[in-house]
Amino acid sequence: MNIRRNLAFNFLLSASQIIFPLVTIPYITRVLDPEGVGKVAFIDSLTYFFTVIAEFGIVTYGIREVARVQGDPAERSKVVSELLLIQFIASSIAMVLYGAAILFWFDKIGDPILVVLSACFFLANFLYCEWYFWGRERFRYITVRSMAIRLAGIVAIFLLVREQQDNRMYYGVMVGSSIAVLASNFIVMARQNDISFRELAARRHIRPLLVNFGISLTYSITTLTDVPVVRLAAGVHAAGLYVMAARMVKLSSSVLTDIFLVLYPHTVRVAMQDDKAHLYRTLPDYSDLLLAISLPASALLFLCAPDIVRILLGPSFADVTPQIEWLSPYPAIVSFSLFLNKQVLMVHDREDRVLRALLVGNLFFLPACIFMATKYSGPGACIALVTAESIILAFNFIYCRNLLPNVELVRFRSVLRTIAGIALLFPLRWAIARIGMGPVGQLGLTLALSLALLIPWTLWITRPRIGLEFATALRTRIKPRNLG
Repeated sequence: MNIRRNLAFNFLLSASQIIFPLVTIPYITRVLDPEGVGKVAFIDSLTYFFTVIAEFGIVTYGIREVARVQGDPAERSKVVSELLLIQFIASSIAMVLYGAAILFWFDKIGDPILVVLSACFFLANFLYCEWYFWGRERFRYITVRSMAIRLAGIVAIFLLVREQQDNRMYYGVMVGSSIAVLASNFIVMARQNDISFRELAARRHIRPLLVNFGISLTYSITTLTDVPVVRLAAGVHAAGLYVMAARMVKLSSSVLTDIFLVLYPHTVRVAMQDDKAHLYRTLPDYSDLLLAISLPASALLFLCAPDIVRILLGPSFADVTPQIEWLSPYPAIVSFSLFLNKQVLMVHDREDRVLRALLVGNLFFLPACIFMATKYSGPGACIALVTAESIILAFNFIYCRNLLPNVELVRFRSVLRTIAGIALLFPLRWAIARIGMGPVGQLGLTLALSLALLIPWTLWITRPRIGLEFATALRTRIKPRNLG
């Protein structure tokens, strides 16, 4: 598989994940009020939490297992059938828990139509099989399919969501788009494999799946329970504000985290081929590149938060600005934490270490989020989330150093050079603010001058090897050295 081509398709997919919401969010926040957004966010987060239970840890585990057998169609069909059978059983059990939760919090949801839409999405999720396409590294299919369905969803939002009370229609478009993805994936996967539930050895997957399930479930505590906690602790208006802050920040981090979903099946194959020397040589290079991108991204998110809110969200969501500022370290923290657990721990079958780190972080997060959201509303939840992710990162780093004591996972000299470049952005932003431009001009000038400063700084001062190779390839129009 061509890793550069896969990264290119993934870049297009990640770009669409940012660009499409940038088109819809300004429209949604001006049509729906924070209460309407909060109602949708609450039922959506609640539903997604139970889909994590239904998936039973199959997502990451399935990527790895499909990557291991993708060259053997018969064995691949058997593995896919076994994982689907387990997923169907787990989804049936999760459906009972989901129904109980809906009944318990129905007065907080307050809308039967939203419940019906939620139930439709949950039932369609029985067919979830995105892991199959990631494992087979079919990134062209994933990108084309996702962009087509997202484009259709954007058109539907502008046509159907026209008034303040159209939060049902907004959620309906979200659910419809998700069902289209689930159905199309399952049809394509079924055509490529001989799916059969006879003579299977599904039990062999249960033990590793339990560990992966624990990872998925604990990971979802910080990613999916934050909005319900804010809703229950501070009200639907506070949840509507918080979810917009979280969405803006998580959109920026998705570009970084998706890179390592592309690299994960490739790294699994390298590890299976016993080319550990090559793997250990490239880990510091990928670490350099990631930190050279993620640290400035977090800094720019902090500096540009007021302009982002004024441009994209409008006056009704002005209180989102401090929440984005509190959450601005999130992209750098989460992307590097994912790099450590995906590219190091899970490749070496150390899922138990990943689970331990998540458990420690979430043991802090839940009580901290409840306390902080009750006392300080959305900003309190932001502080709890960033602190919990920092704890998880610290434990992941410790486990990786213990596992690979002779591998330089972080070149601290490169990190210090990156931080020095970031420090120049603060006086630059201060000077731009003194000009007195509008938010669009101020944001555009900040980003343009920051990139004009950071790109040469990264290439000439920080000098990440992989970044230099791509830059050389662009200048000379030749292919870079084989990265994997």
